[in-house]
Amino acid sequence: MAIYPGTVQLPVTDHDLDLAVWSAIDALSVVPDEAWAKHAHGSEWSCRQVGDHLIDTMFNYAAQLGPRHPPVDGWVPYAYAEHSGGLLLSLQSDPAKGTAGLLQAFEAAASMLAGAVRSRGPEIRAFHALGVADPEGFAAMGCVETMAHTFDIVTALDIEWEPDAGLVSRVLFRLFRDVPKVAEPWPTFLWATGRGEIPGHGKQERWRWYSMPHTEW
Repeated sequence: MAIYPGTVQLPVTDHDLDLAVWSAIDALSVVPDEAWAKHAHGSEWSCRQVGDHLIDTMFNYAAQLGPRHPPVDGWVPYAYAEHSGGLLLSLQSDPAKGTAGLLQAFEAAASMLAGAVRSRGPEIRAFHALGVADPEGFAAMGCVETMAHTFDIVTALDIEWEPDAGLVSRVLFRLFRDVPKVAEPWPTFLWATGRGEIPGHGKQERWRWYSMPHTEW
């Protein structure tokens, strides 16, 4: 299912975000409570810190779309606390609740973002550091965060997982349209997010997405 020029691509939707999140939760539900203390793959954060980063990101993306007039020049001003490894969080899960608690908090925050995406029209714009985005952009960014960081956790814990290829293809088209069209969607996604290699292209040390709508690139 390689992504070739001229391929018709559907938009990324709130349902795609649900698909990404539920797939991640299904994979992570087998993680023993004590395993979250292990370092995530390629990160100085623990798997739990990565999980809390996901929760916090989903909440803050939802918050960006929430106001009647979303901010286009900065983040909604929640207070952040700094944790080890330079991790900044405005909220986190309760460590005492283990795997089930972390995943429930993640699903709840992600549902807030999906609901915000669903409720706002395509004309809405809100700030993100990688480009002022529409609701589709925030759905796609939520998918990227979910897929990339789930990969970091499952790789560290030796769990087999790969998201739906169609979902990955839609997200690549929305946020990474200039990726090389030489590999299947999942290896291409891992390359695009600095987590893997594809034929003729070594691992990226610096990477980014473009969250503004395509007409505004």
